[in-house]
Amino acid sequence: MTRDIRMYICICKAVTETQICEAIQRGLCTRREITACLKAGAGCGKCNREISALLRRSQEGSSLKLSSGAMAPCSA
Repeated sequence: MTRDIRMYICICKAVTETQICEAIQRGLCTRREITACLKAGAGCGKCNREISALLRRSQEGSSLKLSSGAMAPCSA
């Protein structure tokens, strides 16, 4: 099953999966860095597990299909 990468990960701060993965591609390597940059996880905190999962996927070398249709690694 393919995930829609436009999915909102952080509802409180309106941050999408694409935004988080692009931040990871730019070199953010921890959940704290992502929270500092995008504010995701700074509200209720329920999205922190998903943010951590995206970071783990990036470290495993997974790739994501960006909204432009291009394939890009979600890696730090």
